[in-house]
Amino acid sequence: MSLPSLARVSSAPAATLRAFGRKLASIGVSLAAAAPIVEAALAVAPGLRQPIRAFHLRRLETPVGHAMRMFLFSDPVTIDEARSALGELTDVLIDLGLLERCAGGGFASPFVLSIIDDLLILSDDLAHGQDAVMGFGETTVELCGAAFPRRNVQRVLDLGCGSGTAALLLAKRARAVVGADINPRAVALSKINAAINGVTNVEFRVGDLFAPVAGETFDLIVSQPPFVPRPQGMGASAFLYGGPRGDELSLTLLGKLAPHLAPNGRALLVVEWPDHGTEALDVRLRKAIDSGDVSLLLLRTPHTELDGHAVSYAAGLHPTLGRPFEQEARVRREHLEQMGIRALLPTLLVIERADPTPGWTMTVAIEALSRVSFTSERIDKLMLAQAVAASPERLLASRLRMPAGTVLSEEQVGPGAEVPSTLHARFAPAALIPPLQLTIELLALLTFIHESPNVRAAIERFAAELEIPLDEATPRSIEAVARALREGILEIPSA
Repeated sequence: MSLPSLARVSSAPAATLRAFGRKLASIGVSLAAAAPIVEAALAVAPGLRQPIRAFHLRRLETPVGHAMRMFLFSDPVTIDEARSALGELTDVLIDLGLLERCAGGGFASPFVLSIIDDLLILSDDLAHGQDAVMGFGETTVELCGAAFPRRNVQRVLDLGCGSGTAALLLAKRARAVVGADINPRAVALSKINAAINGVTNVEFRVGDLFAPVAGETFDLIVSQPPFVPRPQGMGASAFLYGGPRGDELSLTLLGKLAPHLAPNGRALLVVEWPDHGTEALDVRLRKAIDSGDVSLLLLRTPHTELDGHAVSYAAGLHPTLGRPFEQEARVRREHLEQMGIRALLPTLLVIERADPTPGWTMTVAIEALSRVSFTSERIDKLMLAQAVAASPERLLASRLRMPAGTVLSEEQVGPGAEVPSTLHARFAPAALIPPLQLTIELLALLTFIHESPNVRAAIERFAAELEIPLDEATPRSIEAVARALREGILEIPSA
C-alpha cells in the first residue's frame, strides 16, 4: 500500500489550507466533539474498535459527524454528506488529494487527522510503514506538557519533528521555532499543518539530527527520537527504529546536544532505553552526553515488559491482527532476546545548561505515563530541588511543602486488632511520583516541614517532639529532607 501523494497539497496556497482548518473549526470539529466516539470504543481491543466507532459516528447525521468520519476515523461518506460538511471546499480538497474516492465507494481522507489543544494535525496511517509520518501519541502530549514554558522564550527546536505537533504547540510560547526531520515527507506534512493552523513563526528543515541547525543554539529543545530495536531484515521505518538495540540514535543525539543549548537552555527527550543489566542507565547517559557543563535529570517510569512491547508494536503496524501480526510479534520478541535486552526503560530526560558548572546527574522514579500529568512548573521545581538539596545551608533556610493534593492514610490489610497498620502518602498526577510508605518518624518530619517557615525550624520542632538532641537529629534529618526534596516528596512552593 503506497503512501498518499503530497505533491498537490504541498503546492496549495497557504490561504487555501488555512480555509480548510477554519472550516473544520467552524462546524465544530474539536477534541471535545471526538471524545465521545473515542471513549465509546475504549472497552474494545484496539484492533477491533473501527466498527464501534463507525456505529456511533453514523448516528451523527450532522456536518461535524460527517467531517469526523472523513478525516479523523477513515469512515467514507457520500459526496452529498461531504458537501454538507465542507461546502465549496469539497472539490478543492479532492483536487488537492486531501479527500479521495475510496475503493468501496464514498469519500474519505487518505491521511489521519488528530487534534491536540486547538491544533489540527495531519499525519499518515502507520500501516503504510516505509516513510510514513507519525502523528502524536501519549508520549507527545506528555513531552509537550513538560516542555511548555511558563514564560515566552526566544528560540525552540523540535528535533525529529514528525508531523510538527510539538513545534506548532510550542510556537505559542516562542519568538521562533525550528522543526527538523531526516524524512522529507515529515517536513512537507509539518509545513502543511502549519498552514492549516495559521502558525507563521515556525520553520521546518530537512536533515539528520543537528545538521540542519549547525552552529545554532536554542533556549528549548524537544525530541522523541526513534528508539525501537530493529530486528534484522525488518523494513526501514524513519519514525520507529533507533538501531538494532534501539538506543544507537538516541545516544548519538545526546553526544551532539550540549553545544546547541543556549545559556540556561533546556532540552527534554522522551526515550525508551534497552536494559542489558551491565551498566546503570544514568552512567550510560552521562557518558553519552560527554559534557560536564550540563545537568541531567532522569525521570524513569516503570519498565516495559518485553512480551508487551513485541505485541503492541506488531499490533500497531498490523491493526487487523491475523498471521502477519503474529509473525512480526514473534520476530520482535526473538530479536530482543538475541540482543540480550532484559527490559525496556521509558524515560523523560531533562538536560539543562548548568550554572554554575559542573552539572549534576539525578534519577527520580515516577509513575507510569498513563498516571501522571507533566507540567513545566513541576519540572522547574524538580530541577531547582537538586541545587537546593546539594547545599545544607540553603536547604536549612528553605521553605518546603508536600505537593498539592497529597493524601496521607493509615491502612490495615485484613481485620483484627493484632494486624499492624501502615502509613502511606499518595500524590496527585501532577506530582509525578509513585505512592510512598512512611515510617512514623518520617511522617512527623514531613508534617513539621510542611507547617514550618523553614527546614531549620522544622528540625528543631522534630527534635523537641521526639526528645532527640538537636545536634544528633540535624544531620540525619538533613539527609532525609534532601532525599525527599530530590525525589519530589517535598517541593519548593511557587512564588
